[in-house]
Amino acid sequence: MAKLKPCSTCQKEIASSAPTCPHCGAANKAPKKSIGTGTGIIIIIALIWGFNSLKEANKPKAPPETAQQKTQRLERELKAIPEEQYQKNFERYQQLLQLHPNNEKYQQRVKFYKPKAMREKEIVKQFSAWDGSHTQFERMIKNVLKDPDSYEHIETKYIDKEQHIIVITKYRARNSFGGYVVESKAAKFSIDGQFLTEITL
Repeated sequence: MAKLKPCSTCQKEIASSAPTCPHCGAANKAPKKSIGTGTGIIIIIALIWGFNSLKEANKPKAPPETAQQKTQRLERELKAIPEEQYQKNFERYQQLLQLHPNNEKYQQRVKFYKPKAMREKEIVKQFSAWDGSHTQFERMIKNVLKDPDSYEHIETKYIDKEQHIIVITKYRARNSFGGYVVESKAAKFSIDGQFLTEITL
């Protein structure tokens, strides 16, 4: 059975599918379809995204850093970096030398830091980037523990002795009586990560 609706002109009931009103002859206008909630949300999101994209595109871009500004920035950074952080110092002096290839100070600083930075880079490979632990030394310590699964790394530091490095690790682990204790161990390692000997603290 066809659905009935009032004619928009004479208000008499007519079939929804009728092309014209049989009473007054007026055209039967199809009802407007409403936009669903989901479609409306998609349209709103698209409009917001389009607006933000347009806003970002029209946003004035910062002018590129001049050689003088870059030099000043690198010099400021160098003042805040300790001398023993060779890699960071080397990287910045190298950038400065690229900007000022004839600057004697930058030439000397690059020459000074380059071998030290390469050495530091080789040493740092031995340590975990995640928690700073010495991968090989940690494995050795776990091998002699009563409960290796109880091992918890606290901190690790190293001392560069030119011919080798001394690695000192502090950790927490369960002892023979089931209680947790904090211990520290130290060992010598070569620059390329070979174990040399354990040291008594």
